[in-house]
Amino acid sequence: MADTRLQSFARPAETSLADAGPAALPPSSAGRNDELLPFLNNFHDVFTATGVAILFAGIAVTNGYMVSLIEGADFQYALDAGLVGSLSITALAAWLVSLLLVGHMRRLLPGILLSVIFTITVGWLLIYLYVRVLIGEEGLGGLGALFDPQSVFAEDDNGARVLAPEDWRLRLFPVFAALAVTVPAFLYYRSFALPFAGALTGVGLAALASMAVLAADPHIFLVYNPVITLAFGLALFIAGLWYDGRDPERETRLSGTGFWLHLFAAPVLLSAVVTLVNVGWRWDEALMDAEALSGLRSAIATLIVILAFSLVSLLINRRALIVSGLVTAGIATWMLISELGLSGTPVLALTLLVLGAFVVVLSAAWNPLRAILLAPFPKTGPIARLFPPVTREG
Repeated sequence: MADTRLQSFARPAETSLADAGPAALPPSSAGRNDELLPFLNNFHDVFTATGVAILFAGIAVTNGYMVSLIEGADFQYALDAGLVGSLSITALAAWLVSLLLVGHMRRLLPGILLSVIFTITVGWLLIYLYVRVLIGEEGLGGLGALFDPQSVFAEDDNGARVLAPEDWRLRLFPVFAALAVTVPAFLYYRSFALPFAGALTGVGLAALASMAVLAADPHIFLVYNPVITLAFGLALFIAGLWYDGRDPERETRLSGTGFWLHLFAAPVLLSAVVTLVNVGWRWDEALMDAEALSGLRSAIATLIVILAFSLVSLLINRRALIVSGLVTAGIATWMLISELGLSGTPVLALTLLVLGAFVVVLSAAWNPLRAILLAPFPKTGPIARLFPPVTREG
């Protein structure tokens, strides 16, 4: 049987003012080619999310107070009992509140907040137990060897590379940490079909794959980090396209999951491309410093990527890729304008004017530009599911 929860994003039928009566509000300006908000139903979501934030702030204060009442025990016992107890209570509370607000009432913004609280608290709890039970306080210092260039590039007396740290518990810690966040996010998504939690699961899976490379060979992870980061972002982007292809009309929660995946993919792809432009496909030991990065070159690469994002966004009818990179695009524009010899307020003014004009023009001409770009593509079939054609309803 189809999951009817996926249809909660369906567009309501439009009603004319003549049919609705004199007291009706004006009809929405949203057209068939516009994206629905995957994070907000209406203002009641904001109201409810405010209550959720206050409630869990109160739970945090209460947990802190209860921990302070633990007397007569050694510090480590109090710390263990306090952290495990408070994290467990917070995660349980987040799940129970989610049953009402997300499972029953289908509230989006509160669901995003609750999914983050549940995922972080469960993940933190699992990571803390891993450290306390398997690693111990004395072993924590060894984790730095996973990211220390001196350890990563170390060689033994025979010239063979040393894989540090040798302790399997430390080597597996990044994998377990990624898994500890991915599992609760996936559990939340499967239970409540919340788009944000689905994208959070995707980020966790991509991170899990990256951490598996780190655990297997820290040297490969560090040297080929630009390529790994690019693969990370491409995985999220392709997953977003897959969800988009399942909902070309952008009317269900599948589309919402695709929106969040694109939003998360954009900054990862942007940072990966900028790194590749500066250092190439791999880091060398000599490049392990900030001097390898060129500000001007990074700015030019950033704007080229943003323009590419704009083109792809028009094709797939997704604005999330552009929005996610606007801040970075603003910084890059600032740097390029500064090269003209300007400084201070003129640079700020010109940056805001250029960036704002770009967004406004793109917004106003969104559908006409899409119609031009999509002219060579078929209007039906698999390609049309990835590149939804422009409809006459606007």
